[in-house]
Amino acid sequence: MKSFVLALFLGIGHIAMAQQIFSGVFQQTEAQMVYADKLTADALEGKIKEWNAEGFRPTDIESKLIDGERYFWLIGTKSGLKSKLEQVTGWKEFVKLKRAMVKEGYVITDVEAYALNEIDHQYIGIWHQGDTKHKIWKLDSVEGIEMKTEEMGKENYYPVNIEVFQTPAKTTIYLVSYYYGPVSSQTYIFASNDPREFSTDLLQRTKSGYRLIDYQSYPVNDQPNYLCIYRRGDYETKLIRNLDRTEFDGLWEMQEKEGLHLVNVHVQ
Repeated sequence: MKSFVLALFLGIGHIAMAQQIFSGVFQQTEAQMVYADKLTADALEGKIKEWNAEGFRPTDIESKLIDGERYFWLIGTKSGLKSKLEQVTGWKEFVKLKRAMVKEGYVITDVEAYALNEIDHQYIGIWHQGDTKHKIWKLDSVEGIEMKTEEMGKENYYPVNIEVFQTPAKTTIYLVSYYYGPVSSQTYIFASNDPREFSTDLLQRTKSGYRLIDYQSYPVNDQPNYLCIYRRGDYETKLIRNLDRTEFDGLWEMQEKEGLHLVNVHVQ
């Protein structure tokens, strides 16, 4: 049965967010999920504390600037692990924060970033308790991602999350998080600027036993670009993309009835 927070997520702000385009990765899971919709920046930390007190931890964060104000979406799951949300301005400060969190026994779960201006960038990290070795890199091209992923793979670090944001001058910046693990946990990145190629690859990988775990779509020179991470798995997943709020909500309801839950949301 869906929680009240999910019903809230489905029902709030259809008029205010009618112009937003939603995509989401749905996954077969028995975990209890919670969702928070259109949070202001000031409400973020309070929501994390509320979820921790109720036995949930956030697993996915997304944001969008709407009518001059930035709003946030959160996805969480039932968990005994404590979690924290911290944010800083500037990449150097974020690297310092990441190192400090590791010393406290926390692993990065997800990152949301956006440009305040051409020079100053805001970084928001969600961490959960754990000792998994992990790294995060700031890169400036898809080719750089591919080179870094090959390099990290030799040390058994595999990509688990990608964040893409653009500066006012349309410079694209990529943040890629890597977890250390056995070869059996290896993941694969796919990049394309061709919608048909992306759809074909998604279908072929799914048939071959790979599952989409992260999805990013962003424009470059007014052309859509896609970045995805896949991992081998025997559970069902589905990507629903490029829908307005009403259409997305309707299909979300249908996925819930089939036992598929939203685990990754993307808003354009």
